Amino acid sequence: MEQPVEFALGRALKILHVHSGHLYGGVETLLCTLGSISASPKNAGLIHQFALCFDMRLAAELRSRHSKVFQLGEVQVRRPLSILKARRRLKRLIMTENFDAVICHMPWSQALFGPVVRRRAKPLLFWSHTLIDGRHWLERWARLTKPEVCICNSSYAAINLKRLYPKQPIEVVYPPVPVLAAPVEARSELRTTQGAIANTIVILIAARFEIGKGHLTLIEALASLKGEPNWLCWVAGSAQTAEQEECLQLLKNKVERLDLGARFKWLGHRSDVPSLMAAADIYCQPNTAPETFGIALVEALYSKLPVVACQIGSTPEIINGSCGILVEPGNPISLGAALKLLMNQHEERLTLSSAGPARAAELCDLRRQTVRLATIIQSQVRNRRLLN
Repeated sequence: MEQPVEFALGRALKILHVHSGHLYGGVETLLCTLGSISASPKNAGLIHQFALCFDMRLAAELRSRHSKVFQLGEVQVRRPLSILKARRRLKRLIMTENFDAVICHMPWSQALFGPVVRRRAKPLLFWSHTLIDGRHWLERWARLTKPEVCICNSSYAAINLKRLYPKQPIEVVYPPVPVLAAPVEARSELRTTQGAIANTIVILIAARFEIGKGHLTLIEALASLKGEPNWLCWVAGSAQTAEQEECLQLLKNKVERLDLGARFKWLGHRSDVPSLMAAADIYCQPNTAPETFGIALVEALYSKLPVVACQIGSTPEIINGSCGILVEPGNPISLGAALKLLMNQHEERLTLSSAGPARAAELCDLRRQTVRLATIIQSQVRNRRLLN
């Protein structure tokens, strides 16, 4: 019988995740997942704790999951004293809490706090969640502190990360994504609330309001389907920055100019995304800019939604012909054709939706990816013990 990962080094390892905590998106969703499983049998021998610079939504979400959150203090790069104070807090934290390893998420955290971890002789891991080419000043700053190992959320991300750390080992860990079941009554209640009758095809997009997420392409594609009588588009999410607020207003103006106001429902921030997905019929996120991973795509697959997306970035690693349709990015004509196909062919929707959960589990099974993460961390801790 295979030995449980929990006992590979004789005890659970205490891991500190360092992150800004300013916004909330895919990175923060991953951290909340790790926080949720930290005290469960699925933790694979890792106790996850968190050091954040901003006490905002991420900190609140982690606390609601009974995760231990340490505040380093708000940091602004243009204020060197704020960096110094936060570094001192992290130094004291590492000294008093006896963490086995520290993971810095994103170049910002690696640049600001990687040196502190290095000086305390703790295994330092860098987890990349975005496209990196090594040219941005923040990335060049992060390059000065080399981690023992880099973790990427897709093979696409790993190829790009080589530009920042060409000699460091790079491991791919797909984000562990839990299966979040919606209440049985969620579909009928939500559809009634949002004006979807029995034969309405509901298209859902749940993504940050950034141009690269493809909202504009989706709007243009649906404008070409104005003659199709039975569809609604639900847009979930709220603006977190001034730039996102500007993008959201741009989208709403576009919808009104195309006379689609009655077909679009702007749902705002939602804490019940699993219920939204249970109530929808198609998930569409037609990115026009490449991303290193899309957790929302995996959540849609778990929810048995056929996915329509674009052949760009890491999306082809997630969506294949068994569970969705990929189209050319930035092409509303081909996107509209794919949506029309699924709107009008129930059997095709059913075929794609039935394959979704298995595809999601193949990539992001909670236990499998947590064990993979634990194996990588334990290897670094073991190596450090041998050196000492």
